Amino acid sequence: MKDMWKAGIVVIVCLSIVFELSPLFLLQNDWNDSGQDPLEWPPNDQDPQVNLTFLPIQDCERYTAFTSESEIEQRVDADWYNASNPAAPGGFGWFAGPTLGSPQTDSSQIGLAGDGSTRDYSDTNMQVANVDEQDIVKTDGDYIYTISESEVVILKAFPTEQAGIVSRIQFDAWPIGLFIDNDKLVVIGGYSYDNYWDGYNRSYDNYDTHVSLFNIADRANPVAVQEYAVSGTFAGARMVDGFIYIITTDFLYDYGQGVALPAITVGPQTEELPPSQIGYFENESYGNAVTVILAIDAAGDGSYSAAGYMTGGFGVLYVSSEHMYIAVTSYEYLDNEGYYEMLEKTAIHKIAFDELDTTYVCSGEVPGRLLNQFSMDEYAGNLRVATTTGQIGWGAGNPSNNIYVLDSEMALLGKLEGLAPGEQIYSSRFFGDRAYLVTYMRIDPFFVIDLSDAANPKLVGSLEVPGFSDYLHPYGDNHVIGIGQDTLVDPSGGFSWFEGLKLSLFDVTDVGNPVEEDKIVIGERGTTSEAQNDHKAFMFDEERGILAFPVNLYQSESNPDPNGWNWTYGSYVWQGVVVYNVSLDGGFQYVGRVTHGSDGQPYYFDRLCVRRSLYIEDVLYTISSGMVKMNALSDLAEISSFEL
Repeated sequence: MKDMWKAGIVVIVCLSIVFELSPLFLLQNDWNDSGQDPLEWPPNDQDPQVNLTFLPIQDCERYTAFTSESEIEQRVDADWYNASNPAAPGGFGWFAGPTLGSPQTDSSQIGLAGDGSTRDYSDTNMQVANVDEQDIVKTDGDYIYTISESEVVILKAFPTEQAGIVSRIQFDAWPIGLFIDNDKLVVIGGYSYDNYWDGYNRSYDNYDTHVSLFNIADRANPVAVQEYAVSGTFAGARMVDGFIYIITTDFLYDYGQGVALPAITVGPQTEELPPSQIGYFENESYGNAVTVILAIDAAGDGSYSAAGYMTGGFGVLYVSSEHMYIAVTSYEYLDNEGYYEMLEKTAIHKIAFDELDTTYVCSGEVPGRLLNQFSMDEYAGNLRVATTTGQIGWGAGNPSNNIYVLDSEMALLGKLEGLAPGEQIYSSRFFGDRAYLVTYMRIDPFFVIDLSDAANPKLVGSLEVPGFSDYLHPYGDNHVIGIGQDTLVDPSGGFSWFEGLKLSLFDVTDVGNPVEEDKIVIGERGTTSEAQNDHKAFMFDEERGILAFPVNLYQSESNPDPNGWNWTYGSYVWQGVVVYNVSLDGGFQYVGRVTHGSDGQPYYFDRLCVRRSLYIEDVLYTISSGMVKMNALSDLAEISSFEL
């Protein structure tokens, strides 16, 4: 049964990669009844305005630490959350036994200590330089560390003649992310939870996130240094200068014996956060969720600290080298003379961190919702934010898109509102004094925004091309690579059909006239890439001009429509990594592709679904849960492979 459960997890993970990105037939109906060209800006020759009035709630004094548990109980909605908790106060029943297993080493292989490799190798694709993000695969140039179902496997990677499995670490909770810092390995574990039933026959689940710190000076014999568990579901993590920051979301419930506060377990000891380490925000109406930040000195002695912030929920996390920004969106309906309008607003809480210290700085609020972490960026002390207000759909109000600039104290400094009415943001990227936005409804407007004057953001250029980009990656100072979907506008003009996976190279040298310099369309309707919704699957090295990403390839055998319209989905034919050389002169040049299975077999259903690629020197490594394969980077000639 346990093996069946594991197999089911693999199927769910790989299927989610495919189907999360693939609508069944059409992309968007034409809900925009305004008659306004989305590229015409400002709309109707008027100053751009969104439907909502900007209500800055910036306040550096909004945060207040609780003084007692009774004060926390008063804050919790007792009507809804009152329950009878059978568990002992102070614990969530995390450790019936060790949740993270001790290392299980494959003694048939020989491991070597890390030598501080100076080899040329690819790193995790990070949003912010030197702010590392957890991933399922890491390398240090000598070894590869990868999650394979319930194990973390350490592999000797280079030189290829010595490649092989060095050791395995078995976990009871499924690992979901890794960090490497010299001779320290950090493993973020899956959730464990306890379930409670209250007197009103309501069920509550309390989730925990686990962290395990290993000394891997001897890669063949990882040594567990410390184990941690923190209340709440995993929301994100970063590593800066050897310090790990784990962010979770927990909910405060009153089970009839008082509110169970967020807790930290270190080894066998569990401790609730004292009220003084949990704060709330005045006039906040976002709910009773608490964001918990666990800071760990991973490079040092494993010491830690924790703090909780009653943010009411968790939406988007952005982390710079000194601050983390937690964005939480709320929705409410306003009665406008019998017509109810949905008000979307996002509170953004700025928290400074320095080693084990985390300190609340300020909060601000902007209209609309954020798409993902790339919707925020800190630059020259200011925070730039991209939002969409309104929804595409009947009665939801026409969407529009906006850029806001908040100063170091989260006060409104500048804004640009009303971009692409009737559309919504599909991707955004801030880079230096510019912002790039892709919005979409039927076609892809690519916008270039000048932020050199933070108080007066200006739209300086736009480009209309078919399809859209889900992820934008800077290439030098004046080029952007986009990966997303090609689309085809239906003859009715009312909606668009998904086509194949699209790769675009935008030239923004002339900001007033951006150009799609090159494009590649891979496969047909149904073709997707994990890189569309997880940038860590996008491996690009600008200096080498090498680009690799996983692809789920669909192709159709025939076109049944006599007018050339293919209304059907393609059939799955292949899964693996596709590799291109990229240059400013030549655009995208196809190198080849690497799979861990045979063409025509649906390997996204099993352990051979390739999810990551990296290089060390002149070798390309592709990694799935069941295999590591090595190919020559120049022509993809296979060198060797081994099963995990």
